[in-house]
Amino acid sequence: MSKAIRDYGRLSLLAFLIGMVTTRLGLVIHEFVGHAATAALVGSDITGYHLFWFGGGYVGYSRAEPFSLGEGLFVALGGLVLEIVLGIVCLLWARKLRRGSIAHMGVLGFGVGHLVHSLHYLAGGTFHGYGDPWILYRELGGNRVFVACALASIMCVLGFVLARHMAGVLRGLLGRHGTRAQLLIVIGAVVTAGAALAALAFGEQALTPNKSYKATFKSVSQRKVDYGVRRYRVLVKRKRGTAPSKAELAKVRRSLKRKHKTFPFMPVISVCLVLSVLAGVVLARPRVVDDAAMPSLPSQRWLAAVAGASLAVVGVLRLFSV
Repeated sequence: MSKAIRDYGRLSLLAFLIGMVTTRLGLVIHEFVGHAATAALVGSDITGYHLFWFGGGYVGYSRAEPFSLGEGLFVALGGLVLEIVLGIVCLLWARKLRRGSIAHMGVLGFGVGHLVHSLHYLAGGTFHGYGDPWILYRELGGNRVFVACALASIMCVLGFVLARHMAGVLRGLLGRHGTRAQLLIVIGAVVTAGAALAALAFGEQALTPNKSYKATFKSVSQRKVDYGVRRYRVLVKRKRGTAPSKAELAKVRRSLKRKHKTFPFMPVISVCLVLSVLAGVVLARPRVVDDAAMPSLPSQRWLAAVAGASLAVVGVLRLFSV
């Protein structure tokens, strides 16, 4: 049992560090190459940006003349397309590295993380009309449902295949344990690392909210509700000279939420993704790994240094954010 707990701790730390590098470097690349650089290429001025230490961010840009459809797609989807390209490159690169090494798992995790995140974001944003894929929601019209479902299907298939591959490598490293112990260690470590990263991200956003960032991720239905409440407030004040009470506004908001209620596509595909990944882990077969052993804590020091450097880059960029 002590060996299983030790391996669980080592794998949890490894997954957390890979997740930190993936999200922090990914954030900088997504915002500054995928959005800021593409916006500058079409003649826009960068008006500001904001990065969370552990969460997401945004880049503001403007141009006197409106974007053409091609330019709008280029700038809005630049970050997500870049993530997909990076993911594919990292998967190909990982094939050339020694299976089971920290470098192999780091590059593989970086690639898998960006592929899954980009497809998840694309599918949800296209269906609900928020964030970068908002332009697809607008341009596709009713066809967005089919596109979003196709993207979600690809995401789930990739989630299953990539989870099975990664779990096979990890189970190869845990070869001294039985099948049940291997599954518990892998699933437990990934859940622990994911929960820690999510707690940092959502905790920071709760403690230091950013109105522009929050507005970016409001769906079309949420925007309709907010608009309806504002309109009601103005009409009531104009009619009777006083603003409506909080109770009246809450009642109107509840009514508008029922009116503009949409299918919970994002929660549904998130559950499907989790089930796909879980199925991939459970059905994975241990892969042969040279010198099979879970990386020790000292051997993870360089990965911790990369994670710290990634966080430092975000910190430096935050000093100049507007």
